[in-house]
Amino acid sequence: MTESLETEEEKRIREWKEERARVAEIEKQKRIDQRDAERKSQKEEEDYQKAELAAKLVPTPESLRQTSDRLHHYHARKRTAFAVQFIAIVVAPVVVFAIYLIAVAVPLYETRAVIAITNPAAEQESGIGGLLGSLQGPSNLQEVFMAHEFVRSDALIEFLEADVQLVSRLSSDDMDPLRRLREFSFLPITVRQQFGRFVESSANIQSGLLTIYVRMPEAEQSVRVSNMILERTAEQINGLSEELFDRRINLAEQAVAQAQEGLELAQLEVVQLQIESGEANPNIRIESIYQIIRELAGEEQALTSEIDRARVSVNSQSYEVDRLTELLESIRQRIQDQRALLVGEPIDGGLSLNSLLTQYELAVLGVGIAEQRLTASIEGLSNARQSAALGQSIFQVVVPPTVTTRPSFPNIPSNLFIATLLALALFGLIRLVLPEQKSF
Repeated sequence: MTESLETEEEKRIREWKEERARVAEIEKQKRIDQRDAERKSQKEEEDYQKAELAAKLVPTPESLRQTSDRLHHYHARKRTAFAVQFIAIVVAPVVVFAIYLIAVAVPLYETRAVIAITNPAAEQESGIGGLLGSLQGPSNLQEVFMAHEFVRSDALIEFLEADVQLVSRLSSDDMDPLRRLREFSFLPITVRQQFGRFVESSANIQSGLLTIYVRMPEAEQSVRVSNMILERTAEQINGLSEELFDRRINLAEQAVAQAQEGLELAQLEVVQLQIESGEANPNIRIESIYQIIRELAGEEQALTSEIDRARVSVNSQSYEVDRLTELLESIRQRIQDQRALLVGEPIDGGLSLNSLLTQYELAVLGVGIAEQRLTASIEGLSNARQSAALGQSIFQVVVPPTVTTRPSFPNIPSNLFIATLLALALFGLIRLVLPEQKSF
């Protein structure tokens, strides 16, 4: 009975589980069906949106016409902006500059002069033959560059201003505003730098020639100013050359005067020494003393021989031996006295003959040195005068100032070409740097 009850209970539980599994399966199937329906609905919605987007992307005739109009207006604005920029940056400045060159700029006439500065002495010294001589440059480059710097200096500007008021004329209304000389207190631009537009020089280091260019509003004025510059430059270079050689001659003359004074002092010292010592030439006195000593030495030797002969004779103790011995002592004493005269000081004071001879020889040597110095100084003075005569720089005008028949400045075609190139370069740079408006 108990087993049948348990079986029914198990059956009931089994049936409940089966019912629960069937209900769960039904709910699961419903969820799957609902999810499939949602997916289908979502897919249909996406397909609808894609269809609408595709419909929007496909241009209509009206949208195509509107887009074409916008593109046309965009390119028109772009071409207009390009034309405006090109006119503002390139055409307008070049046209204004052309009007200035043609109507405002003052024509300038150019005068060209070529000069050479030669030095005969320098050319003789540099005349080395062979390959070494051919490798040497011109010997007058120093003078050429001196003239070149003087032409570019403020000294020449002051000279021209004082003589013909050139700076005042070039600063007046006679010149156009761009080329006119001006004073700029706030800019490091001097009148000398601006003056180079009117007066210019060029040195050729190979030929040693200097070319001077003068540009003035009038042809005659250009030639006249060029001649003034040549004359003033020649005076300056010749003056520097003369000043240099005058200094050399003055130094040589001072050396000669000093040498003469030194010779006089040396001769005076010799005379003073002769007066103080009472000896015109100590060599003669010393030579006479040595002659006396040689004679006494000969007598001494003769007496010694005679005494030796007397002693070996029979009467060796005779009066004759004693007399000869006394005479020998006397001669020896005289020899010592004469030798004492050479090294001993005189009783009344003064120098010994040896010391006197030393000072006398030194004094005579000083006279000889002073004479050699005077001779060398005279030769130096002669060479300095010869160099001054041969070394004067010769200022030669190779090409005299010649003026062009037509104004050389401004060169309208060349200036317009350069201005156009600069304007185009600026235009390209601006187009490269500034961003381009791409919205339409």
